Amino acid sequence: MDAEPAPRRARPSEVTVLEGAGGRAPRASDAGTRVDSAARRFSVPNDAGSRLDGEPAVDADPLIGFVVADRYRILERLGSGAMGVVYEVEHTQLGKRLAMKLLSGGIAHAGPTVGRFKREALLASRLSSPHTVQVFDFGATNGLTWLVMELVQGVDLARVIRDGGPLPFARVSRIVAHVCTALSEAHALGIVHRDIKPGNIMIASDESGEDVAKVLDFGLAKLRDTPVVSDLSAVGTILGTPFYMAPEQIQGGPVDGRTDVYALGAVMYRALTGQPVFAASSPAEVYARHLTDPPIAPHLRAPDLAIPEAVSRVVLRALEKAPAQRYASVDDLRRAVLDAASVGAAPEVAAEPAAAQAEAPAVAAAAEPAVAVAGRDTATRDELAAYERRLARQLWIGRGIAAAIVAGALAAGAFVGLRAYRAGTGESFDGTESEPNDDAAHADDVPFGRTVSGHLGQRLRDGQGDRDFFRIDVPPTSNGVSIHTTALPNMATCTLVFASGTPEPVARFCLARPRLGLALPALRLAPGTYYFAVLQDREARGATPAPDVVENVSDAYHLTVEPAAAAPSDEVEPNDAVSEANEVAPGGTLGGQLAWPDDVDVVCVEPGQGPPVRWVVRDVGDHLEDRGALLEVTPIGGGLARGPVRVHRAAVTGPGGARDVPTPWRSDPMARPGAARETCVRLRLVADPAKAAARLPPGGRETWSVAVEEVAEPHAPPAHDAAPGGGRSPR
Repeated sequence: MDAEPAPRRARPSEVTVLEGAGGRAPRASDAGTRVDSAARRFSVPNDAGSRLDGEPAVDADPLIGFVVADRYRILERLGSGAMGVVYEVEHTQLGKRLAMKLLSGGIAHAGPTVGRFKREALLASRLSSPHTVQVFDFGATNGLTWLVMELVQGVDLARVIRDGGPLPFARVSRIVAHVCTALSEAHALGIVHRDIKPGNIMIASDESGEDVAKVLDFGLAKLRDTPVVSDLSAVGTILGTPFYMAPEQIQGGPVDGRTDVYALGAVMYRALTGQPVFAASSPAEVYARHLTDPPIAPHLRAPDLAIPEAVSRVVLRALEKAPAQRYASVDDLRRAVLDAASVGAAPEVAAEPAAAQAEAPAVAAAAEPAVAVAGRDTATRDELAAYERRLARQLWIGRGIAAAIVAGALAAGAFVGLRAYRAGTGESFDGTESEPNDDAAHADDVPFGRTVSGHLGQRLRDGQGDRDFFRIDVPPTSNGVSIHTTALPNMATCTLVFASGTPEPVARFCLARPRLGLALPALRLAPGTYYFAVLQDREARGATPAPDVVENVSDAYHLTVEPAAAAPSDEVEPNDAVSEANEVAPGGTLGGQLAWPDDVDVVCVEPGQGPPVRWVVRDVGDHLEDRGALLEVTPIGGGLARGPVRVHRAAVTGPGGARDVPTPWRSDPMARPGAARETCVRLRLVADPAKAAARLPPGGRETWSVAVEEVAEPHAPPAHDAAPGGGRSPR
């Protein structure tokens, strides 16, 4: 449950969505483009690959290459979390590297939230402690809300603990002293961090190789308390990691510097013992334990680590439930930590004069030595300030030639308008891709309803195959889209759909096997601008490793995005949850495909009045069982016994017993639901236990059908014909 990201460089730990674009002229339709709520939630499972760990399974981030605010080119994604995505960026004029956090769409587009963000970022930009990740620039322009900060050469404390296990107190004390110094300066300005955790503490090295801790995300402190963020939390995003949240923060009460003291105490506990203060099976249980349970002393929790009792006392006082019982400030905590360290003669902190520990916060912070933790190619505050001064000196030149600039802008606008007109009409579209088109900044414009062909040819670099991006405007008259991507003989492919400016796909179809194309009759997709990416499927699934990069310069694929072509009896994606399920009226039938690994389809009975009904599910695939797959049907509601059944076309002789039923499977009678989606079935492919290779079966074109059949009079089946889950045992 402790899902702290694993960074490579400075990897601040949260999420981001970018609306609009740089690097090419953004279209008017870019700003505010959205997928409807159902499509936004849609995701295809099997996200086993991780770009952060170097697995190139699906690495088609459409923001790579864009220029934000005319000066920050996005180079690489570093991490993501609940509030934004963090990228490494390059200052286009200085050629220097920085980190940029782009806030998630729901946060970035709420007017009051943006105003609060600007005020908070302005305060954070005044922080100058060497143990604070410096905020250099921020803004909210063209639909983007962003924060530019120092790029630190290091890893976060979460990775340090995860890779090396519990840390000795000599090392922990140095890290905590640095964090306290950063927090002290912030608290003096009225900034409470609210999310101190190992993932927000970067560990770099000074010139002598000693640890230097730097705290991330001061620019987002009060943003975590806004209604928009609370709404995100309500749908499952935990803000303020449960393992480190103080009781008053959990209860929604007022917070102050002592809230950060509690969180830092929890960080010390984790670093010293390798375990969180409280662990449980759900965030709610962790919250409850923070409110009610006394923590076990660190030296008792990990007796084999020889943690001094004096250190345990410091940690436990920081973790007092009542703020008044904790250390009154981070400066008091810092002194207590250094005192405990000096008892053990910790060389890392013993060199600091005792007098400095008792100085006022501002003096103590000033006494911290300057540290060099940035690489030669990373930007500093002084470099950016000098650049801004040069811009100010040159401003009069811009004023002197304003008329020429306006004339040029009008000409450029006419060109962009002509280009958009040609893309919309297809006047300049010849039906083939134009390389390079391996990121959204260089995507080919494809008219809606037209077919484009391309090749997944020469790899981009070692370990990364070719990928093609296409920009398609879904018109306002559209009621969903149909997507067709033809197969390649030597590689499995993925087709990804990105809303304009979003780093995560709103839909992802990775097909797992060669010679299998995508034929999706209907996907709910709101009108707007989208990027469609085609690339090799390099997912590692179960025991099957990720395939090697494959090139194909001779066989072309064809991508067509056109109006939805689903018949009333066809499924409409996304339908992988009850909230998005397709409905069937009594007497009706619905058909669909489980076309990719771990695809899930949910079908519900249409609410209304009428006689009892029952499910009739047919597995009509011709080759499904030949490749070791079975259709699994799980009833949801309807008063049916719980437990899935596996539907077979062949005689049932497998080891599943009563779980295995012949096709068609008929459920027991059920009352027709009068309201809401109360009676449903969930369909998915599972491995046939009778086959030797019991692994996740890939998807395919085999079609299932689900019918809702009216039952004239309710009756119970004979006792010998009953099966778990409402199925019938084979005879």
